[in-house]
Amino acid sequence: MDTVLLDGTQLSIEQVMAVAIGEPGAPAVRLTEAAAARVTRAAQAESRRQEAERSGDQRARDAALDELRELWRRHADLESAA
Repeated sequence: MDTVLLDGTQLSIEQVMAVAIGEPGAPAVRLTEAAAARVTRAAQAESRRQEAERSGDQRARDAALDELRELWRRHADLESAA
């Protein structure tokens, strides 16, 4: 197994074992493009939430929290479909 691709929804025991007993970097572990996009979007929403907290902007904070909740709901939907 040269590369373990993480999609955020499923992981086989074979993949876990390959990473657990493999040498550093072997197998390589990478996110799929879709998973990387979800991580980026969540990180951006969390950054907006933190900035809103610092500035005291309740409306922006609530909007960022709503986006994070929606991302979490979509992730749960993906997991249940997998």
